[in-house]
Amino acid sequence: MSRLTVLGIGSQLMGNDGIGVYVVEALSVTNTDERITYIAGETDIDFCLQYIEDADVLLIVDAVISGNPIGTTTICKLNSLVPEERGISAHNLHILHMIPLIYPNLTAYMLGIEVKAVEHGIGLDKTVSSYFEDILKQVLVSIGSLLNN
Repeated sequence: MSRLTVLGIGSQLMGNDGIGVYVVEALSVTNTDERITYIAGETDIDFCLQYIEDADVLLIVDAVISGNPIGTTTICKLNSLVPEERGISAHNLHILHMIPLIYPNLTAYMLGIEVKAVEHGIGLDKTVSSYFEDILKQVLVSIGSLLNN
């Protein structure tokens, strides 16, 4: 049986950036599938990496700003993303850079949730909040697809 780890990342102190965490927290409450583990990783790389180790398949859920309509979800293989060069610094490490280095054989996906903006503040803005239930449904469809492949 394949094990799917769904990892929500982002900062809840940066408004919409926390949507991955909010989605994972909401879905974990109703989860009855023992094949799925939901982790609210936030921005703690070390915390996230310890849970990824047990995954057969990883789905990272995070906010994106790519020009699509707000609330749209897009999924792609993690290795298809082009990493942004950030220089060498402990403050510039990102989980998306670390996973391929530490777990090169892991099947990993990124599910981006389109948001309007990322700004200081706690909680999602009104626009993104209005799409939250639809976003949950879209994420569940993606999870179902990954489990059935």
